[in-house]
Amino acid sequence: MDVPTWSTGRTALPGEAAHGAPLGGMGAGAALVGACSLAGELSAARGDHRLVFARYERRMRPYATRCQEGGRQVGEFLAPRTQQAIDARHALLNAPEACAAMLDERWEVSEGIALPDHSRRTAESLSDDTTHPVWEVN
Repeated sequence: MDVPTWSTGRTALPGEAAHGAPLGGMGAGAALVGACSLAGELSAARGDHRLVFARYERRMRPYATRCQEGGRQVGEFLAPRTQQAIDARHALLNAPEACAAMLDERWEVSEGIALPDHSRRTAESLSDDTTHPVWEVN
């Protein structure tokens, strides 16, 4: 699901409502990362959504997009359209090294974002993206 913008006025779409991922196991994790991040941003801004929503989307969207792209690949793998693809899937799922490689790939995506420590942030620090790098997205 691709939503053009995740907020309007005082309403924001958190987690999978904004960036639902297809199959692949990344949707719940991305939703939790987004919820934690949005809550921390709102707390630091003392609830002032005008400081938070666009910033939240700008920082979260690249991570969510990677999760979605990985999920699309997993969906194609888990629901193949041809017998040849079904046979290939079965062969890969029976190969321990292939399964390990697939898990490593998902792990890399899930580690692609570092959550900030919101306990030391204030509403004033939210207004300047350059002096307080809140997120690290790899």
